[in-house]
Amino acid sequence: MKIIRKIFKIICSIFLFLVIAFIGLNIYRSIDKVDTFYLGEAQFSDYRYLTLLDKLLETEDFYSLKDEANVYIHRLSKGKGVIFAYRTYTNGSMAMDDEGFKKFTIWLSKLPENFPTDLNLSNNENIKAAYTTGGSAWPRTACSGYFKSGSLILNKSGSLFEVSFNGVFSPAGSRSFGDYCKKEELEIEFTASELEFADLTPWLGLKGDHPYAETYR
Repeated sequence: MKIIRKIFKIICSIFLFLVIAFIGLNIYRSIDKVDTFYLGEAQFSDYRYLTLLDKLLETEDFYSLKDEANVYIHRLSKGKGVIFAYRTYTNGSMAMDDEGFKKFTIWLSKLPENFPTDLNLSNNENIKAAYTTGGSAWPRTACSGYFKSGSLILNKSGSLFEVSFNGVFSPAGSRSFGDYCKKEELEIEFTASELEFADLTPWLGLKGDHPYAETYR
């Protein structure tokens, strides 16, 4: 009987450990993962991408553009200016493909000389901003667009930048269904630390081998 009780206790301990581990994993998965950074001597790989995609959609159907994904607007390359970027990833549940992502990328032709500073996006070629949100497993139906108006408040604290952005989001190149993707005002705030170009990943801004490499963290 003693042996049976010991075996039962061991089984109960293993079961309890598995339950705790499962609960812990689900709690971890429920926490959004956020990545923020700024990148010097960098720019959008192709800021016109969504505009060109809109033109293609005028003559091509949805499925003929299966290799084009809105998230590609957030690809970065070396160049003139500075990039500030905000990425969030939501794991979703373990039972279905409901992971989600949001990406916000803003480019300045150069850093301001004084801080804090308030920059206006309207009719300003020195600032370009893009935003995308959608399901990680469904990158081609994500909602993407540009900001043609708004304001950027930028402050510097040591080696960190505090970014506060408010702008009117205008969809572009989007193939989402219903009213999911629509013009709206968005507010985004984050603190950015410097990132070296060599440390970029497809999730952060490099070109991936598949759209999933850019929508999954």
